[in-house]
Amino acid sequence: MLGWRSGVVPLLLALGCGGATESPPSGAGQGRATAGATSSCNGTLTFSDPVVRAGVLRALGRSTGAVSAEEALLVTELVADGASSLDGIECLVNLRLLVAAQGRLSTLEPLAGLSRLERVTVLQNRIQSLSPLAGKPDLHSVAAADNLVEELTGLTLPPNPCSELDLIRNPVAAADVQSACAAGWWVAWGDGSTTGDSCNSVCLRHCDGDCG
Repeated sequence: MLGWRSGVVPLLLALGCGGATESPPSGAGQGRATAGATSSCNGTLTFSDPVVRAGVLRALGRSTGAVSAEEALLVTELVADGASSLDGIECLVNLRLLVAAQGRLSTLEPLAGLSRLERVTVLQNRIQSLSPLAGKPDLHSVAAADNLVEELTGLTLPPNPCSELDLIRNPVAAADVQSACAAGWWVAWGDGSTTGDSCNSVCLRHCDGDCG
């Protein structure tokens, strides 16, 4: 039952039935920065990974040119599969959806100040901690299968019932996911077999067959 969440289709959880909210059209939140922006988020922005930069440009509807701080406010969705660094993404303060699967990411720290994030897909990377995802009230889908997460220390998830946290094929134990389970999240861990471990599995019924 859980094999489909193991990274075969990296976009599935990001675009699936995790929560009740929907991403706004591109440009939503224009001109409204949040507290996550740093002093470097002025003028022309710099993204250390060319994959991330290309993804930002795609979100803006072009393939070349500089990215200004004002333009960064327009980006609400970013696809950057294969990235090795998210440096610079902290300036995308209106970001709601991030897909950065099958890469070499070791940290999600640049996401710490992005308080509007709703869906994060980071399958098949080298991530050890999900703590930068704490404190995001609208977060309802985290697909992090095939990483190096051992515990959820520092990760406080919002009480959004039937939200989704995929930790299949991470070295995390059942005892370490209980806080997420207690918050009403559907959580999967273990080896990804059909008899894999999960909690709040009743949430899967809300998918009406579209999630499997």
